[in-house]
Amino acid sequence: MAKPSGRRSVKVRCQCSSRSEWVGDEVLEYVSEHLVPVEGHLGGPLSDQAKWGNFACPKTGHEFNLSAFRDDVPPTLWRYPTIAMHQLENHDFIARAADGWIAGHADPYRSFLAMYTFHSRLWDEYLAELQGGAASPEAAIVFLEVDPWCSTSGYTKQKVMRYVSRYDHSVVDRRRLQLVVIDVLRKGPRREFPMTALLAKRLWDAKFEKELTELADSDPGVQKGVGLLFKKRYTR
Repeated sequence: MAKPSGRRSVKVRCQCSSRSEWVGDEVLEYVSEHLVPVEGHLGGPLSDQAKWGNFACPKTGHEFNLSAFRDDVPPTLWRYPTIAMHQLENHDFIARAADGWIAGHADPYRSFLAMYTFHSRLWDEYLAELQGGAASPEAAIVFLEVDPWCSTSGYTKQKVMRYVSRYDHSVVDRRRLQLVVIDVLRKGPRREFPMTALLAKRLWDAKFEKELTELADSDPGVQKGVGLLFKKRYTR
């Protein structure tokens, strides 16, 4: 979590740990009296021109997004989710975040939480370490197993598949990823299929090849996809 760029005396009772969403005129007063701009993020002194941005509590470290652009819409202050690594490795947590994104039309704050679950600093840092081969692949495998469908998820899956394809996986993780490939085949064409083919190539063995062949024989809907995997298997 980024550190606040400065401190000011606390003039109001801190509610940053107990409240996650504010709506109404009290928002601007709370931000002005208690929060500070977050270093490295958009934010600044409140004025008629700058009633928006990211701020943090100097007492708890919680970060918030302020939106007060329009006179006909009440100001809002939303607390960013605090994400821990064990949550990114939890199937239910990732599935709930995906569901929250989909439900965002009815509940904008749930959508906000979901978006910053998939775009948290921790997730971005994790992907950078995964790319360099320095992270455990567990969270990446969980992400692929859950297969969340939400904004930008296809691009993220492409990156995750490319990164995990470089790892020397355990027998258990190889099998989990082979099942991910089979699941993608059954769900049909998608943006990340070229990376799925690359991942399948790195996971290839005689048992997996036999399983793909039997799948194509029993399900005409996957025959084209399986054919592309076999083609990729014998090409660079």
